[in-house]
Amino acid sequence: MKIELNYVDISVAGYYYQVMFQEKESTCEDYDTDTRYFMIQRQFEFPNGGKIYIEDNGDDYIGHFKVSRAELTPNRFFLLLQRKKFSEIEINFKTMIYLPCPFLYW
Repeated sequence: MKIELNYVDISVAGYYYQVMFQEKESTCEDYDTDTRYFMIQRQFEFPNGGKIYIEDNGDDYIGHFKVSRAELTPNRFFLLLQRKKFSEIEINFKTMIYLPCPFLYW
């Protein structure tokens, strides 16, 4: 699967981590169930064999899987899952760089 999702949201709660890639920015008030998304979750509280949980709008990418390879660049995220079909995921996204101290960049 190769998709372009423009927004990225990262959440951390204790030992639980989530990255949500979305087609458009959304909040709890204006959540749209038709918006394309891809979600990755990982917990470190209990042993689970190193599996991540993934989910998207379709039926092909829902469940717990082991990762063979992962790559992250400022505009691309790639996953190779340990499964027979639908094993490759490539997400292209936009990066917004926040520069809190402009005087540091001369």
